[in-house]
Amino acid sequence: MRFRKFLPDALILLLPALACLALFYLPTEVRNMLTLNTENYSIMLLYTTNFIHYEWGHLAGNLAYYLAFGFASLLLYSRLGYRRVYRYSLPLILVLVPVLSSAYSLWAVKNCGGSGRIYGFSDVTGAVIGMFGYGGALLISLDKKDAPCSYLFLMLITLYYFVSTYLGLLSVFSMGLLFIAILPFYMIAIRHAGNREEKKRMVAGFGLAMLYLFSLSAMFPENLASNGKAVNILGHLMGVLLGVTIPFLLVNTSDRFAGVHDPSGHAEK
Repeated sequence: MRFRKFLPDALILLLPALACLALFYLPTEVRNMLTLNTENYSIMLLYTTNFIHYEWGHLAGNLAYYLAFGFASLLLYSRLGYRRVYRYSLPLILVLVPVLSSAYSLWAVKNCGGSGRIYGFSDVTGAVIGMFGYGGALLISLDKKDAPCSYLFLMLITLYYFVSTYLGLLSVFSMGLLFIAILPFYMIAIRHAGNREEKKRMVAGFGLAMLYLFSLSAMFPENLASNGKAVNILGHLMGVLLGVTIPFLLVNTSDRFAGVHDPSGHAEK
């Protein structure tokens, strides 16, 4: 059956979610030993803390978005002929993002004079949302020359959403970022303006990018406190940007990951 071809990738996606659930039901004392904080940190804790939760709502929200966008990414990348990119991107996200985002969060909190525990799966969830967003860039990238512009477009609209959420939609900085973000997309659109099929694919890619932008509300809430604790938005941002960057690097640094640029999306590699 067709769904069996997705089974190995689905299992890799499910394992971290099951780990989060299993760790949630450990005694609090054990979870405390696996949690990173500004007074007690190690390389091991940089990793394990990402799978620790103390509130059911926090855990459920993270896993719901992680699984929804993880499976959506699997279907999208397969449809576009980039399933191999998904197959390598997800493990890289699960290995690299926890350590890099935790290290960055620890540095940011300490340098801002803060203290306390840093935990949760949100950074990995953000990376999976970023990976889904890069599917929009794959649709927009009609040839190799488009790849840098489509990546830049996605990165800039991510930064625009982040900045506009906390500085305001009409702030000078937000409007400047929005204008700059549109330029890479405009450059691609001009190159392919004469081809009707390519324009359809670009419209689909732009729509997917807008859906991705809307989904970022899960990572960057306007209220920076949840259950009396600060939301680690800088760690979330780091996760999202890494989620966009990892598949971009795979696609554009090795021919092994090159997909088939077919506007119908029927090819599968």
